[in-house]
Amino acid sequence: MRIPSRFKKITHDQYIFGDFDNDGSPNADDVAPFDSSKSDDVQEVRLTDELRAIKRHNETYRAPARKLAKKIGADKYRIKGTHSTIGKLRRNFLEEGKIDDVAGVRVVHKDFPSLKANVKLFEKKYKSQIKGDKADDYYKDPKGGYYMAYHLGMVEDKKLIEVQMKTKRQALFHEDTHKFYKTYKKPSKKRLARLKKKAMQLHKLDMKK
Repeated sequence: MRIPSRFKKITHDQYIFGDFDNDGSPNADDVAPFDSSKSDDVQEVRLTDELRAIKRHNETYRAPARKLAKKIGADKYRIKGTHSTIGKLRRNFLEEGKIDDVAGVRVVHKDFPSLKANVKLFEKKYKSQIKGDKADDYYKDPKGGYYMAYHLGMVEDKKLIEVQMKTKRQALFHEDTHKFYKTYKKPSKKRLARLKKKAMQLHKLDMKK
């Protein structure tokens, strides 16, 4: 493919962090970086935000490394680059399976009593597949203050899969509020209070058979 002349002098960072169509969405996150009519993001967490965060994190090591190098008489120091860091994260977490929610399945229940009964059934029926340290009860301690579900980690074909157990009401609520899991779309304090209130109202309805 022939590269337009106006792009020949653009740097690597400009390709990633730039905004070719001026729609407010960085190129790396834009579903259509050359079409301003389509400004939706590709994924729920902006890649550009994560790359900048890694770069900022690594830069905090620069002064200490330089100071230590001078103290002990080292001839040079280095800071790991962003892409090299991502490679290490991939090897240490993705390839080693330390991220436990790469895949997930959802089981929806009509009410909370049904959910509790099914959790006990699962724990008994699939005991050999369940990882005990991967169980989280977000009904007792709602995640973010408003996410209510029960999570189980189950191994299938040597892969850890996250099983999310929710009531029908909470499942629909989560679909409507999932955008607030995005790092750049956190709810305001006022909205967060409303989300918590709504989650508790739904839970009270779910407690009734």
